[in-house]
Formats: sequence, structure tokens, C-alpha cells
Amino acid sequence: MLAVLVIVFQFTTELFMTRHYGIAMVSFTPVILLMSQLAAPIDPAVLIMERGVETLVGALVGILVVVAVRRRNLRLPGALLGPSGRAGS
Repeated sequence: MLAVLVIVFQFTTELFMTRHYGIAMVSFTPVILLMSQLAAPIDPAVLIMERGVETLVGALVGILVVVAVRRRNLRLPGALLGPSGRAGS
């Protein structure tokens, strides 16, 4: 049954990858989790907890980077302007 699910999710991933990455990720994530389970079986609760923690850490790092970059750009309003102070020069 797991092998059939992997095949179905892999097919939908390949089908949507070039057209709509977001939809493809809905299929891609289960493929990775199922393949991990086939290779090295682990308690599903532990797998879900680890995946949740990894997602949370990744999201927090992404948010911190965006906040840091935006703050830096707010302090340097002329950074995107040319030497004359006009956009596009």
C-alpha cells in the first residue's frame, strides 16, 4: 500500500511541478515522508513532531531574515537610487 501511495504522489508531483509549484508541494511532502518511512520505519508521532519542529524553525529563520533585510533597506533609503539620487540612473 505504501508503494502505491508513493507512486500516486510522485506522479502528481511530476504532473504539477512545472505548472504550479505550490500544488506539487502538496504531493511532494507526502512522498518524502512515505519514502523515509519505507527506508527507516519510525513512530509516526515522532516523525510528525520532528517535521513540525523543522518547519517551525525554518519559518522563523525565514521571517527573521525578511525582517532584518527590510530594516536594513529602511535605514538606507538611497541604496536603490543611483549616485545622483534619482531612480534608474
